[in-house]
Amino acid sequence: MAILLPIMLMLLFTCVFGGAIDPSGHYVNYAVQGIILLCAGFGSSSMLDVATDMTNGIIDRFRTVPIRSSHAVTGHVVASLARNQVATGVVIGVAPVVRFRPSANVMEWLAAAGVTPYSFLHSPGSALPSA
Repeated sequence: MAILLPIMLMLLFTCVFGGAIDPSGHYVNYAVQGIILLCAGFGSSSMLDVATDMTNGIIDRFRTVPIRSSHAVTGHVVASLARNQVATGVVIGVAPVVRFRPSANVMEWLAAAGVTPYSFLHSPGSALPSA
């Protein structure tokens, strides 16, 4: 779902609503950038995943295995980061289909890649218990 939802939203906002918002088609360049940022924001689901594991009992099973308790949280954070990377890559791969034509140079693309550390830094913060 984390991979299909950004694609469905991109198609919805560009193909369905795009003509109503901007008939010239330049709206696509703004919508795709927003969807890429949306992919980075999906990293905040780690806390929900940990809470679900706590209520379903899988953490109780992990307690019988000789592993550190932080490994369950680390696993969720790494899985969330990998899921975000795949979703962002798929969105960037599908974006030319909806006529996304970026005008960025190499340095601007490298700056855009800075969204990934945001996703990674945001994920562990959502997985930490609140006081």
